[in-house]
Amino acid sequence: MQRSKILPAVLPPALVLGAFFILSPCVASDWVEDGVSEFRLPARQPPAQPPGAQDAPADYNVPAQAPPPVYRTPQKGERTWAGSGTTRDPGSDDDQAESEDVKTSGAIQGDGKNTPLQATISTFRQDYRRRTQLPGLDGFAANRLQQAPFFPPPDKAENISPTTFKSWLEKTHPGLKGNISKEDIIEVKGKWDDSGHVMRSFGLPFTQVSARSFSETNLDQAKVIVINCAGDIPSEAILSIRRFVGMGGFLITTDWALAGVLQKAFPGFVEWNGGYTEGRVVDAVVVDPDPELFKNVPQAAYWKLDKKSQTVKVVRPGPVRVLARSRLLMRMDPSELGILAFTLDYGRGRILHLVGHFDNNSDLAFNNALPDPAPGIGISFRQALAANFLVRAIKEHGNPVAAADQ
Repeated sequence: MQRSKILPAVLPPALVLGAFFILSPCVASDWVEDGVSEFRLPARQPPAQPPGAQDAPADYNVPAQAPPPVYRTPQKGERTWAGSGTTRDPGSDDDQAESEDVKTSGAIQGDGKNTPLQATISTFRQDYRRRTQLPGLDGFAANRLQQAPFFPPPDKAENISPTTFKSWLEKTHPGLKGNISKEDIIEVKGKWDDSGHVMRSFGLPFTQVSARSFSETNLDQAKVIVINCAGDIPSEAILSIRRFVGMGGFLITTDWALAGVLQKAFPGFVEWNGGYTEGRVVDAVVVDPDPELFKNVPQAAYWKLDKKSQTVKVVRPGPVRVLARSRLLMRMDPSELGILAFTLDYGRGRILHLVGHFDNNSDLAFNNALPDPAPGIGISFRQALAANFLVRAIKEHGNPVAAADQ
């Protein structure tokens, strides 16, 4: 009797408790899924890249193009792209990888006026070298091309005295000149370029030889060879050049030496793609920052192209690292990549090639008129790049670099 009275009193709570446990898996499952969407941060999506910009060997020659940036004044709290007044998204991949080499005071406005540029120089992170299958041709490069500002070209060439060149070199590489002899640098005369003119402005000692006598030149003490456009080197000297670089020597070539020297001495890496440039000043953007080659060099500047400079096709990216590109040059380049400069690691040595010349201006030879002085440094972007390569050659001659399969 007593038991029957207790049972109805206990049964409703038991039914409620049982129903709770039966239904609780569904509720818990829903709560966990809601928790994932609420508390787990969404995966960061990489920036959209144009076709061919990804790190894939196939289609690497498809240009990573982007619409030109819009000039605007940075808002308070926004970071500016290195060397410009153009804003970018905070927390972008560039924030992780690049060091801000040049900081300009004032943004470039889209008013068509040639606004003077001012810049201050800082140093790079010393351990920077990106790992990528397509250095200078990948999505990182496409992003830098998109973010970089277009500086209005100078109205006319400026007269730049040798004092400016010497001052830049001493500031960038203090105490260097006492460690260089004229045997360290061999310049091969060319019909169209005169690198010796600029090296004299820098105060660098060198030995000048003719293209015809180059094959008879003793290279035992040489650390770097500079071959001027047009690169008319006798065929018997091609093997000497290949051997010199393979054993740890450094080489600079300009303009038509692409087809005249590089394509012959180092086949299978780069080629002339049959295109020619116009003679004009174009934009120049660093697309593969190197802490030494771009020391005291702005990340975006100008580049003087000579009439009918040869444009570049990269056959084998990897050993070939594209350093600088131009959006304006893309329109003249059959490959639509706008390559201005690249390095090639071969054996224990390294090569730098410039699309265009090392000298000031082939139209006005043997004077100090410079059509493309870079913001903040006085000398040109291309000349500062080549000078830094010369210094690296002096310091690193004979030291192994990333060897290419030969």
